Amino acid sequence: TAQRPADADAWTALARLRLAAGDLGGAAAAGAQAVRRAPSDPAALTLQGELVRARFGPVAALPWFAAALARDAYHYPA
Repeated sequence: TAQRPADADAWTALARLRLAAGDLGGAAAAGAQAVRRAPSDPAALTLQGELVRARFGPVAALPWFAAALARDAYHYPA
């Protein structure tokens, strides 16, 4: 992400890596950057939904998953 700071895919990948490592705070920060750089990207929105679900529960995450599906109704992970 230091070499391509505007690349939402890189921020999404970093967030997933941090989430897998158990760094929920770091994952949330990277996920927020991904959504900030690509607010209509279904992958970034789905990731944000996963992070919100992990932190605040499934009901809080529903708007993120709905936003991802509104952008791409066939985005399977959402």
